[in-house]
Amino acid sequence: MLLYAEVLLSSRKPMIYVPPDSNLLDAFCALHGNAIRRLLVVDGRRHNPLYTVTHLLLLRFVYAKVRVLVVDSLSHVRHGRCVG
Repeated sequence: MLLYAEVLLSSRKPMIYVPPDSNLLDAFCALHGNAIRRLLVVDGRRHNPLYTVTHLLLLRFVYAKVRVLVVDSLSHVRHGRCVG
């Protein structure tokens, strides 16, 4: 049985991936810098794919986190706790 990485090594293009401990900025830079739509998160020891990161997944995550931060900061303004 062949490993996923062995199959991709025989292809013409190199496999673009990030390790599981990389951050979202690394994933975004890999997606944008290589002009790809899907990025694999690959286990470092066994070289098996763990997850696929897409542009849409990153945008949804950032939107959810930024929305929470904006709503939280607006609640501080409403209660008179905003400084500056």
